[in-house]
Amino acid sequence: MSIFRLAIQGTALALGAFVLAPELAEGQEVGIPNDDYPKLVDYAVNGIKEALKDPTEETNVRKARTAAVMLAAYAQTNLSGPDAALRATQRDAALKLADTIKNKKYADAAKQADGIAKLKADANAKKEKVKLIDSHVNIPDLMNQFDFPPKGGWGIDRDLYAYRLGMKSKLPLRELNDKLMLIGYQVAVTGDLAHSKQAPRDEKDWAQHTGTIRIGGVELADAVKKKDGEAAMNAIAKITTSCAACHKAFRNR
Repeated sequence: MSIFRLAIQGTALALGAFVLAPELAEGQEVGIPNDDYPKLVDYAVNGIKEALKDPTEETNVRKARTAAVMLAAYAQTNLSGPDAALRATQRDAALKLADTIKNKKYADAAKQADGIAKLKADANAKKEKVKLIDSHVNIPDLMNQFDFPPKGGWGIDRDLYAYRLGMKSKLPLRELNDKLMLIGYQVAVTGDLAHSKQAPRDEKDWAQHTGTIRIGGVELADAVKKKDGEAAMNAIAKITTSCAACHKAFRNR
């Protein structure tokens, strides 16, 4: 367990007020605004291409494949808006990319990743959501996104817990940037996928923790867009405290 997680768990009781009941209704989607969605596509594609530079490392392959499934998840957060056909098209392409990576065709996968942002909308692409959890990605791979980059993660644990360890009441303006906004969406959609998974046990606790994580991610992205450093810090506290509580409840026993 990382020093960051230990530090947060040590203060979890004092910060328990940040673990609130989920505010999204059961079954309600985490939505990615149309203005931010293309940035998430680039974010995921860049992560995939970077990971595939060294596919000899299994952790890099897992990161690339999970990022492809996450890209599909970002795409289908809104399949009823004006860009629904494009999102459905990119969703389908992202899942094909995930299969290409699974089949160890890494050069082909890198080319596919490069082309996703350039795709034209296919009017025949199905605009119904595809089940992703278990069928395309599992909980360990989703959670691996939070780990350190040498282990195939995106360093989300490190970044968010570092803010917490500073114990500042709000983030400075320089930190309220697109990278942190995209991390917020990544956390929210990860929480949403986990929330849709049948609880391994203690269904109420699972719903509480995963629901709070998805809400915290949405609130973080929103706070960054509003340049509200205090709200961003509160959202980070909500995410990290709930992550620590979830690990204690489900990972450590």
